[in-house]
Amino acid sequence: MPALSPTRSQTERRTRSLSKPVFAPEAETRAADFDSTAAYSGAFVGQGVRWHSWLLGGEVDFGCADADDYVSGIAGTDTAESLRASPDVTVMGSRWDSSLRLRAGRNLGADTLAYVTSGVVVQHLRYRVSCHVDGSWCVDDREAKFNTNRAGWTGGAGLETVFARSWFARVEYRYADAGRFAHDFFSATPEDRVATRLGASSHRLLLGIGLRF
Repeated sequence: MPALSPTRSQTERRTRSLSKPVFAPEAETRAADFDSTAAYSGAFVGQGVRWHSWLLGGEVDFGCADADDYVSGIAGTDTAESLRASPDVTVMGSRWDSSLRLRAGRNLGADTLAYVTSGVVVQHLRYRVSCHVDGSWCVDDREAKFNTNRAGWTGGAGLETVFARSWFARVEYRYADAGRFAHDFFSATPEDRVATRLGASSHRLLLGIGLRF
């Protein structure tokens, strides 16, 4: 069944080292946080077993959100003042995700169910770093792109209520975390290499409509 929501995606980027031979990044600016909000749309399907007022089941969903955030400069390559004026740009965002979750709940009344849910999630993440010769870092104009699908965990809670025969509406909060991982930008040109540790998470308020068969 369809689901719509605002989604807030957060990405962390921490520069581990620069260039080759390796030297330490600027301590003041080595970490950068990316925070974007976008519309999310998707669909879910599930199966459950009821026992008295209790529900136990499983659910799978898939959704898309065009969430990007842009930051001036490349973290750790210069002072904060210089990075703010730099033509270099770092872009990080998410495109889609899919989860497989368990769901457990209890009826609060004849038509209303409160539940919790938790499971595994796969998130598609996208990164782009544009570096210019007149910027803070590169010796030539370069652009590096990195797309990855990362597995992590997700959890949340919600309420759903029947409003017409077998039709129901739900509202659900869910958090997802894709973990932390390393990636080197500009690895083909050692003098410009930027070794990073990346991480991504999201907060989502889901509004959905479903049909019970």
